[in-house]
Amino acid sequence: MEVGEVMPKKDFSITIENHNQINHIDVKAILTEDEIKYRETDGTITHFNYQKRLLTRENEDLKMMYRFLEQRKTEGTIEIKEFNQEMKVTVTTEKIKENGKNVEITFQVEEDPFIYRIEEIV
Repeated sequence: MEVGEVMPKKDFSITIENHNQINHIDVKAILTEDEIKYRETDGTITHFNYQKRLLTRENEDLKMMYRFLEQRKTEGTIEIKEFNQEMKVTVTTEKIKENGKNVEITFQVEEDPFIYRIEEIV
């Protein structure tokens, strides 16, 4: 890719489930070999690194980073920008399903269960 060249965008469906709440958006995402990057409807910028299995979400108030390792616990961070404070949280990854750039991750943050899905719209 040449300097100044615009990265192509692809259509993706993003879903985050927690308890009985389902948040779903269709986005135009920048996709590279290792990473997908997209902007959520509230302005939050989200990156998911496929190789490192690292999810980063950032807006003007918070920055959240979770690393997923199947059947393992990892330490995630949530930075509260207004107070310049960082909280450590336990992320327990139950299952990771991958098919190309489509991913489904079942995990818990502390005791709260989540399902995160990235699905390419073709």
